[in-house]
Amino acid sequence: MTRFRITKPAQDDIDDILATSLDTFGEQAKQRYDQLILTAIREVVSQPTGIGRKPRPELGHDVYQYYLTSSRDRVQPPKMRVKQPRHYLIYRLEDDGNPIAFGRVLHDRALPAHYLNADTWN
Repeated sequence: MTRFRITKPAQDDIDDILATSLDTFGEQAKQRYDQLILTAIREVVSQPTGIGRKPRPELGHDVYQYYLTSSRDRVQPPKMRVKQPRHYLIYRLEDDGNPIAFGRVLHDRALPAHYLNADTWN
């Protein structure tokens, strides 16, 4: 399996998303969204440049965007599926020991350029 790393900004995003899901929709919704995020990360790691992965060269060299909606139907068991996921992953292909770095997990209305900077990938 390809190695990957989740940056601090991405982990903070995930923590915030799951806390909001818990506060707004309850424990089961939080668990469903957690499962969706894990499924999306696994799919990107298995095929970083496959279908649904959108190159975003304006955000940096080898930076991609992947909507969680693309993984929704593959979450198992089906009762754990999120009906309307609203987030996407921003990730970068790297040459070090962790060839994929997840930089942010953003709401679909967020403009990624506003949330990425040099510290994102550290």
